[in-house]
Order: sequence, then structure tokens, then C-alpha cells
Amino acid sequence: MTRPAGLPVGDGWAAAPERRAVRFPYDGSEIGTAPVGDAELAARAVEHAAAISGRVGRLTAGVRRQVLAGVADALADAAPELVDLLVLETGKPLVDCRVEMARAVATWQSAADEVAQLHGETVPLDLQASGEGLFGFWTRRPSASSSASRASTIRSCSPPTRSPRRSRRAAR
Repeated sequence: MTRPAGLPVGDGWAAAPERRAVRFPYDGSEIGTAPVGDAELAARAVEHAAAISGRVGRLTAGVRRQVLAGVADALADAAPELVDLLVLETGKPLVDCRVEMARAVATWQSAADEVAQLHGETVPLDLQASGEGLFGFWTRRPSASSSASRASTIRSCSPPTRSPRRSRRAAR
């Protein structure tokens, strides 16, 4: 696995203004260097994220799921090297770093699986007497009206199939 020289900013990697030593916690020996950003790089990253948030918000559930699963797969493929790096960087035992890496892969895979569940939910509108016999639902629909991605809520009230109670009252 190659390590990038810079930091992820925008569509690529930006040169970092500084690098700092990464040291093994037990003896202080240098195990490598890492790029360190500054306020300007952070501002560029935030500006880029804001500029593409509308486009990203319109991605389909299938695309979002594929991206998240791809991250999980890439982490799983790189796990042996990342585990070794974690040992050196944190000084934790190998077994703990393996567990941490497995947890990271599982978290990204769970996020990918959850995308399929973000389809909406029913809302009990019959909590009040005026909502008797009704239910609502919401779905996630990203708004394209602004540069920032916002989830809009769509509510719909629909009577369920006639319940025996409602049918009796309607017959009176």
C-alpha cells in the first residue's frame, strides 16, 4: 500500500505545508512522517465539500451503498499492512489492532448495508383523536434547491384499510 505525500483536498491530494514525525510510543523511535495541514487547506476542503454537497446528496442509494462497500473492501484488502501500522503508531498489542481493524471494516460494511434501510418510516398519526384511522410516512429526498444537501420530509396521510371500529362508526 502506498501512502500519499499530501492530504485529500478536493478531487485530489494537496501538498501539505509541513510533515511531522510519527513515533513508536514505547521507545520514541521514528517510524515515519505524516503530512500536517493548516487552516488554508482545511478551508479549501470545506469549500470543496460545500460545492459538491448538492451533487452528492442526489446520489442514488445504490451508488452510496457501492461506495461504502468499496471502502470496506479496500480496508479489508489493506488490513494486514494497516494492522502493522497501528501497532507501530499506537503501541497496542497485535491482537488489539486486528480487532480494531476488523471493527473498522465491519463499520463501513454496516454503513453500506444501512443505506438499503434508509427508505423512510411510518409515523403514527393516530396518537391524537383527530388522526384516528390515519398514518403518515416520510422518505428521504435530497433537496436540489441549495448548495447544501438537505433531506426534505414528505408526509402523506392515508387511511388504512377499514378497521372494524371505523366500519362500525361509519355504519351508524
